Amino acid sequence: MKISLEQLYTAYRKAKKEAFQDTNCAHGLKFAKYEQRLAANFARLLKTINQTQPDWPTDINFIGALTCIPKSVTPPDTDKPVATIHCQSSDPEEQWKRRCSSRNRATADFRPVIDASVDYLVISALWVLEVGHLYDEKLDTRYAVGNRLRRWRPKPEAPAGTAGRLNTLSPDLFQPYFVAYGRWRSAGLKAMRTELKEGHRVVAVTMDLKRFYHQIDANFLLHEDYLAQIGLTLTKEQRTFTRQLIESFATFNRVLHEQIGGSARGLPVGLPASGLIANVVLSQFDRHVVSRLNPSYYARYVDDVFLVLRHSDEFADGAAFLGWLGEQLSPVATAIFPRNGESQTDGPALKLNLPYADGSELLFVGKKQKIFQLEGPHGLDLIGPIEEQIRQQTSEHRDLPHLPDTESRMAHRALLVTSDATLNADALRKADAVTLRRSGFAMLLGDVEAHVRDLDAASWSPLRHQFYDLAHRHLLTPNAFFDYSRYFPRIVGIMTACSDWDHARRFVGGFRALLACLRKTCKSPNNQFKRCLREACTTIAERMIEAVLQSARNDSRKVRELFKQIRKVLSLDAKGPTGTKQISEAREQMVLLDWARFTYATHWLKETVDADPPAKPKDFQVRELPPFRAMQIFQDAAKLPKPYWPALMFPTRPIPLREITARAPSLLEDGESLSAVVSGLRGTWMPEQTGLSLTSPAPDGPHKLVVPKIAGSVKSKPRVAITSIEVSDDEWAAAAEGTPSLTLERYRRLNSILDAVVAGRPKPDYVILPECCLPRQWAMQMAGKILARGVSLIAGLEYRVDSKKPDLLHNEALVALRTDFPGYQTGLFLLQPKRQPAWPELQHLDSDFGKALAPPSATSLFHPVYQHGGFHFGVLICSELTDIQNRRRFQGKVDALFIPEWNQDIESFATLVESAALDVHAYIVQANNRRYGDSRLRAPMKIHHQRDWVRVKGGLNDYFVIGAIDYMNLRRFQSHAIPPTGAGELFKPFPIGFPDRFAAARRTIPSPPQPTS
Repeated sequence: MKISLEQLYTAYRKAKKEAFQDTNCAHGLKFAKYEQRLAANFARLLKTINQTQPDWPTDINFIGALTCIPKSVTPPDTDKPVATIHCQSSDPEEQWKRRCSSRNRATADFRPVIDASVDYLVISALWVLEVGHLYDEKLDTRYAVGNRLRRWRPKPEAPAGTAGRLNTLSPDLFQPYFVAYGRWRSAGLKAMRTELKEGHRVVAVTMDLKRFYHQIDANFLLHEDYLAQIGLTLTKEQRTFTRQLIESFATFNRVLHEQIGGSARGLPVGLPASGLIANVVLSQFDRHVVSRLNPSYYARYVDDVFLVLRHSDEFADGAAFLGWLGEQLSPVATAIFPRNGESQTDGPALKLNLPYADGSELLFVGKKQKIFQLEGPHGLDLIGPIEEQIRQQTSEHRDLPHLPDTESRMAHRALLVTSDATLNADALRKADAVTLRRSGFAMLLGDVEAHVRDLDAASWSPLRHQFYDLAHRHLLTPNAFFDYSRYFPRIVGIMTACSDWDHARRFVGGFRALLACLRKTCKSPNNQFKRCLREACTTIAERMIEAVLQSARNDSRKVRELFKQIRKVLSLDAKGPTGTKQISEAREQMVLLDWARFTYATHWLKETVDADPPAKPKDFQVRELPPFRAMQIFQDAAKLPKPYWPALMFPTRPIPLREITARAPSLLEDGESLSAVVSGLRGTWMPEQTGLSLTSPAPDGPHKLVVPKIAGSVKSKPRVAITSIEVSDDEWAAAAEGTPSLTLERYRRLNSILDAVVAGRPKPDYVILPECCLPRQWAMQMAGKILARGVSLIAGLEYRVDSKKPDLLHNEALVALRTDFPGYQTGLFLLQPKRQPAWPELQHLDSDFGKALAPPSATSLFHPVYQHGGFHFGVLICSELTDIQNRRRFQGKVDALFIPEWNQDIESFATLVESAALDVHAYIVQANNRRYGDSRLRAPMKIHHQRDWVRVKGGLNDYFVIGAIDYMNLRRFQSHAIPPTGAGELFKPFPIGFPDRFAAARRTIPSPPQPTS
């Protein structure tokens, strides 16, 4: 197959993103070295691929190396009944020694994986793009939900289950794991609940295949029966490419067999193509299950099957059900039962007899299955705890970051002190106990990493050190080594990012005793325990080295010392830089590779990276690829310096949409350019008609920005949470000096109140925060979290020092609105500048800091009217309300004015607010610093006591109050040419001249006909 340079660029883009997400091996330094000579490496790889008789499929040096990762460990006599009195130590190491010894060893299982070369990763992604996607396209999206490729949406008229066209623009090769997995699980539980509520008896089964990837023979891809069955015709070139890939698998498997034994078949775990191939081998099984069983629900996440059947029979046990299932699915599946004298390790099994996969051994083994026979209220009682467990985890994942105060609470939240038996009682699958424990710890670890990202290290060191002690005590144990090894590098990365070098050395040093214990008390089925452990330790060491390089600052000497210890304790074979100069260079390469803890885009947008980019490719077709055009459009619109283009062309974390709209609002005026930037830099789809529009102002009017709301979320009385939050003078001054106060106490206060807002009942649609309230380093993440939970945000941001003129400060409001204009739910973010400072603000900035307020940039919008769904509103920052021209500009154009403020003279401002409610004739929503109070929702109501719907002041804690904006009744009133004055009217008459300024888009009564001459 003749491959072009453009195809190689696309494949490399996706291979790099998949490698970044891989938790098996450390790929960063390999890719950094590769990109240093990117053009030469691409030319060499093209030549290799396009040879008539390429030798890469048989060259193990080209393919990569074998390594291992810890999978599981089973103490001796685990499955045997215990006749003694239960006795357990709280010390995991002591408890382990009681059960295991050199005479009575535990059985350790390692998963062999491929540490692939960059070239081989690219070829794997290339095969997926050129051939593999054709196989994936044949799978029904309703039944095969895991390891699915990124695709555009199918046409509306397409049959159910049809896959859309392949998305070659996205850096991602596959769809996100957590979204598809959550839907797969939740949909099955919903089907169970529906059947039970309708009075049916159901059988629900969850099962997965034994050592799935390692038991697949990839030759089925070219089996004529298989191709005929799925209706796929391959070209000669596609067959050749596929045969080459299969041959490379055989080369890797021979090395695997020679080094650690086992079967000579299998798919290399850790290779992008393997996930797709494993998924498509079960296509006939999908069709058989659906056609033979007519299930209430059937779907599988790769090899994890979830099946719900309406069934009136009662099965005596799981073996009886398995026998019945084998009969129904024959000849594709057969139930097999161990005979007397045979090993009972796996119990009964369901063997798949796929005619095109006779070289594979596919077994649903009994010990990995769960079968539920449910009916009536008792069945619903069983589903309830499982659904609640899932709901809690989903809710915690969406919450803003919170860390418990003590180690014991951290351990409880992370499920480190919860027994498997407790989890198994509610688990849906046999593997769920370990999965839930990992998920619980992963969420705790994610919150710790958020604190690393958001806080000054010194402000939360005691809490962080408690987490380190927890990790040292609970993770450096034999069981935890196999359950949590994927997280060890991230922990070392956290310690490095916070310059906690003593803790990092202590944590790494703790592996010495752990590994000695494992060597004395463990064995492996293949009798290669020591080799597998050595390979696993090398892999963990290399991932630790990579994590340190991603996180370290300018402490090259301390990094070098830590690397020496990592190699000494874990593996002398671990690759990575050794000298301080090499370490410093590797750190810089991680940033330019977009592989560091903070994304390259973050550095570029802050203009903190100064690196000369390599020359752009000379090939015209490559230069015309969408990402190159998108870079240029965005750079020009955002007035940014020239980027290091490989980091944006091949991103590991593309620029968020929120940053695109916030930094380049002018793109909103040009739908074609915005679409080009979003699709080119992010690889996401945008419909031709987004509903998003920005119109330039009339001479005396504002911009108008139309932002579609998410379908079903439009309300005639939107609710707004009006916050009363304290911001201290010290916090204000720190931001003005350019050193914002990023303390744990402040972080917790803001996270807590925002979490409370989104959990409020009734739930608000908007929340407003005071002026200079939200630190910029936290703003985007916090806004993104609450937008995902259904609440839009208007917040005053802290000062930002101008990147080019340090004596100028920017005072801005963040307007973050929920929308689905790109075709999916997201948020549109805009930064609205304060155009003139208040007089006291001007004086304080000048006298105390020698600074002034920066003038608005040429790209910023001039006090726009936001049309969010049907609701029209404007934003003024505190003293801007005192300018009568600003109030005049909004008259007749808005239903409400949002005013984040920092105002001590509340009595004078109260008069302005009350006046604005009448002369703008709109709802006024203001949030003031809690120290001064008078946060309120004011309306131009006729009855005096109804005018302040919400008005709050004082208190020792931050809080909020929810009010509603009845803008449709306000519009009906304003739509009259002469304001009605009857006894039943709700509102005060609008000002003289108001009808001339009344926006047609807000009118609910047709305009009276104009007299003709």
